[in-house]
Amino acid sequence: MLSFLPKSLVSCFVNKCKNDYVIRRSVRARSRPMLAVCVDGLSKLRRYGQMRRYPFNKSLMSIGMLMSGMLSLLYADPIELSICKFKDNKAAAVSLTFDDGILDQYTIARPLLNEHQMPATFFVVTNAANTALERRSDPSLAQKMSWEQIAQLSDEGHEIGNHSLSHKIKLVGQNEAVLNTEVTEAAAMIEEQVGIRPVSFAFPWNAYDEQSLGYVMASHLNARTQQYGIGRNFRIHHAEAWVERLTQKRAWGVAMLHAIIPDYHGYDPLPNGEADFAALLDLLQSHREDLWIATFGEVSMYTQLRNASELHWLEDGHRFIIRTELDTSVYNIPLTVRVTEGEDWKLITVYPNQVIDL
Repeated sequence: MLSFLPKSLVSCFVNKCKNDYVIRRSVRARSRPMLAVCVDGLSKLRRYGQMRRYPFNKSLMSIGMLMSGMLSLLYADPIELSICKFKDNKAAAVSLTFDDGILDQYTIARPLLNEHQMPATFFVVTNAANTALERRSDPSLAQKMSWEQIAQLSDEGHEIGNHSLSHKIKLVGQNEAVLNTEVTEAAAMIEEQVGIRPVSFAFPWNAYDEQSLGYVMASHLNARTQQYGIGRNFRIHHAEAWVERLTQKRAWGVAMLHAIIPDYHGYDPLPNGEADFAALLDLLQSHREDLWIATFGEVSMYTQLRNASELHWLEDGHRFIIRTELDTSVYNIPLTVRVTEGEDWKLITVYPNQVIDL
């Protein structure tokens, strides 16, 4: 009469809710096996002297305890697993990105970012880095970061992204030879100088088409295709509203900055220079409880991995695994999984193909 029960007394199902994969199990992770429950129940019943005198009642009570134990397991609070939309189950994510490799990004932005422990992404133009030291002698020229400075940013935990070889042409409607020069050769130069192959790309003037996007994605893991510009029109109350929208919508915001101050002839400096940038970081810091602040590449890779992953219970009923078709030697980052049982919950960090015992 119990043929409707699966062998492990576990029922699992998977559904997808707002980009989060969810899996539930209908028994507690640390529930004792059914046999242990029944044996424990029978041992308690033996304490009653009438069980020795009335074997018929003993049999009925044994069957009743068996059924009671089964039902208590089947109707226990379900365990629910879900892959969080963002790391540490934050309400939103923010990535600070800097274009063009302007010198004040190193001299002004870098110290403030490190002070606030906020990693950022710097999209560099490789030809500009090649000639950066030569341009120091002429202050009328736009001043850019040298390769040594760019490598230091990388060593300090910031991401170095590809912003093309020359930034002199838009990549819309270009042939493969031009795309190879501006995209592939630039990526190779960054790897040679910094020691890390760039995974992120930002299009010059944010201009791209289907062809150029496809070409970029063949050699990079992600490309910036939307951004929140922060420059000469920056006002702190606008940034506050932006952060509020992100948390309400549980969204990822990508801030795009260029120059911090006008002294180095960079594009679109902030109206109050360093003071405005410090105010922006203080604003983000005040919302740190709700925001995951990480590089463009890290958030993008987490999102791609999350969307390409599934949770699976193993046959023993108390272990699970995250499976994905992505190359885990490339997507070697963990996902945050929320484990909910009744009113209790916790967060755990799980790498793809890692078996977790609850």
